[in-house]
Amino acid sequence: MTDPRVSHGTPGGWWIAEGKDHWNKRFDSRFMDLVDFGSRRGKIIVEQGRYKAYHMPVFYYAALRIEWYAVGDRAEIERLLCCVTHLGKKRSQGYGRVIRWEVEPIEQDWSIWKDGRLTRGVPANDVSGKGAFNLLNYGLRPSYYRQQNQMLLAMPS
Repeated sequence: MTDPRVSHGTPGGWWIAEGKDHWNKRFDSRFMDLVDFGSRRGKIIVEQGRYKAYHMPVFYYAALRIEWYAVGDRAEIERLLCCVTHLGKKRSQGYGRVIRWEVEPIEQDWSIWKDGRLTRGVPANDVSGKGAFNLLNYGLRPSYYRQQNQMLLAMPS
């Protein structure tokens, strides 16, 4: 039986907590004398435009552990991961903090398949007739929301 608190790099019931917070952007009127209005009247419009005030929600998950499988040189993977301190959105606000990375070698190649199940999304034409998976139009590389980076992928079920 697998540990439900461990993710395999894809969304699922792997988190131990979830929540909602907000990020805010608001013009600080104490610094109004620093704005160059040119020949125009000195008024800051916070309802629209450059100085629009924001109160945006941020949804997050907290996990004790997330697992990924990769094929590569262990020393090089560790070198690359040492610079990755956060995952996901709003990293500069402190979200997605990684406590530590552990790179453990294994004998098997589970970078795509493990026990007849996909471990990550792969192009749909690469998996026909193999195991169980879901077909989704999904981002293959960043920016994931851009249509030119999306294609039909076989995703773990």
